[in-house]
Amino acid sequence: MIDKQGRIKGKVSVIDLAIVIVAVGLLIGYGYRTLSPKAVAIVTANTKFYVTLSVERIRDFSVQAVKVGDVIYETYGQQPFGTVVDVETQQSKEIMRKLDGTVTIVPMEERYNILIVLEVKGSYSENGYQVNGNKEISVGTDLRIQSQNVICGAKVYSIMLEKPGQQFLADAAAAGAADS
Repeated sequence: MIDKQGRIKGKVSVIDLAIVIVAVGLLIGYGYRTLSPKAVAIVTANTKFYVTLSVERIRDFSVQAVKVGDVIYETYGQQPFGTVVDVETQQSKEIMRKLDGTVTIVPMEERYNILIVLEVKGSYSENGYQVNGNKEISVGTDLRIQSQNVICGAKVYSIMLEKPGQQFLADAAAAGAADS
C-alpha cells in the first residue's frame, strides 16, 4: 500500500496527506468558532423593570376591575407576570364616515383604552427581556392577561428600567398609543 518513497499506491505522499488533514481540521475549527452562535451573557437577572401594556376597546367594568396593586397573570402561563403600579384610561375612538363623505374621529360609547404599567421581575440581555424564566417579551408582543376580576388581550407598549412617569403616560395617551 505505501511504497518505498512514502506514497500511497504510488500517487499521494503520506506527508502531503497529513498536511491536508491538518489544514482541513484547522478550517473546520475556525468555521465552528466563527459561525456558531455566540453565548449571550445575561446582563442582569432578577431585575425590576416596568412593562406598559395597551388594552383596547374594553368596557367600563373591565376598566374598573384593574387597580393599582393588582397582580396580573399571563393567562396561559398561570404565573404572576407583574404588579400594577399605574393605570391611564382614555375613551376609545373610531373613524366614522359621514353622509357627505367626510371622515371624522368620534368617541366609542362605553368603550375605553387603558395603559397598564406593571412592575415586573425578570432578566434582560442583549437579546431582550425575559419574564418568568423563559417568556421573552418585547414591544409589540401580544399577551392574554388576567387579574382577579378580568381577562383580556393586551399588547406590550413599552419596557423601561425606570418607572414611567405621568407625563409619559399622558403623552402616550395623547398620541393615541392605546387607540386602534
